[in-house]
Amino acid sequence: MPSRLGWAVYDLLDRVAPAPYVEATLAEAALDEGDAARALVHALRLPASPTRDEILGRIALARHEQQLALEYFLAAPDANAVQSAVLARAAQNPAEGYALERLLEARLALSATHPDAVAETYWHMGILANQEAWRQVSGSATQLAWLRRGLGDFESAVRISPLSERYVIAAANQEDLHACLKRMFPFTAGTMHTRVSQNWDLATAMKYLEKDLGYKGLYTIEANGGHAGTKQIYDVVVATLTSLNA
Repeated sequence: MPSRLGWAVYDLLDRVAPAPYVEATLAEAALDEGDAARALVHALRLPASPTRDEILGRIALARHEQQLALEYFLAAPDANAVQSAVLARAAQNPAEGYALERLLEARLALSATHPDAVAETYWHMGILANQEAWRQVSGSATQLAWLRRGLGDFESAVRISPLSERYVIAAANQEDLHACLKRMFPFTAGTMHTRVSQNWDLATAMKYLEKDLGYKGLYTIEANGGHAGTKQIYDVVVATLTSLNA
């Protein structure tokens, strides 16, 4: 069916028997056509719901009302849209990005969303806290406070989603990484996610896993840079396992 004919059918349904799914579809169609005013007419007919908030957020963006859009996306909550705003703020000021991420975490927790989504916000907060820490004077009380906050956020991510190894790899330093590995180890399903970081040494972490914790499972790799990036981590994993079994 041609799209124009389809919208005509929906317009007829809207006049004869208005329904939320019809209003939402017509609002989205109007947005796709760049008609924010018409989208607003349909969106305001929707009952209070995450769908209404998400569409109103998109309308606000189309009108270049960034703050209003953010408020609607938090109300929805639309984690992806809010995350985009977090990244934009954090590029200039990680502390501001952190504050916004905390608002998202609180909103997701209230909405009884899946725990993995809440864990994801803690993971992002840990990264932002560490970014802010390294903007502070080295060894200062402020830097140490941000580092402790970041570690607490990483620990919360592991606690909320203990079977997801991705949160362990975000530890702030070698000691933090080993502490997180020890806490998570009883929950491992026989695979361990690996990547490289300037904050810690992968080979040292693997030796701790194998020798101190007795891990004998599989290793998976996360890397940037395609084959070259993957091979860099692969070589470390193979060399470390070879030395441990020599």
